[in-house]
Amino acid sequence: MLLTSARCLVLLAVFLAAGCAQSPTPDEEPDPRAEDMATLRRYIGRDLWAQDVDLHLLERTLRQLDPARPEIDPFIPMQKRPHQFWAFGREGQPAGLLVLDVQAGKEKPGTTKLRLTAFDEGGGVRARADFTTGHRRYFTSARLQPSADGAEPAVVIEFQVNIGPFFGTYYYALIGDRFDLVRVTDIQYMPHRRDY
Repeated sequence: MLLTSARCLVLLAVFLAAGCAQSPTPDEEPDPRAEDMATLRRYIGRDLWAQDVDLHLLERTLRQLDPARPEIDPFIPMQKRPHQFWAFGREGQPAGLLVLDVQAGKEKPGTTKLRLTAFDEGGGVRARADFTTGHRRYFTSARLQPSADGAEPAVVIEFQVNIGPFFGTYYYALIGDRFDLVRVTDIQYMPHRRDY
């Protein structure tokens, strides 16, 4: 009788072990930051003001990744809003994300307010900068220019001067945890002095 009870216990243990081994493991909770980054990556390379884009979804997702990001008040005109997204990082390394926010509308005389926010590949904030195009200079476009040494690309901000047909370009580079102005050029892309 003791042998039979021992066999039953062994069989029971084998069945339980086999059943546990085949039972599905509980799904791991998805990383919300990874989901937020995936949502934002869908907008890479698109001009967000020229497309039919859910800006509320973008703002909510950006604030989840960057709680320090100012909220947009629908009753205040001409606030900075998402304008462009780029994959951003060093050549050959996992790319994060770069967000350019541009002030909606123009104040004349005035300037255009801009914000750059760089995220690492996991959704953490690497760098942030708020700046303007300068008095009587208005944003016209932006692009990335690859670096010759494999570093992060420069952010190229093009603008137009309010009085006269002057166009210019500012180059911002990621230096540490901030973006700094590193070059100014005129309409022929020749070095130019920042004269304001």
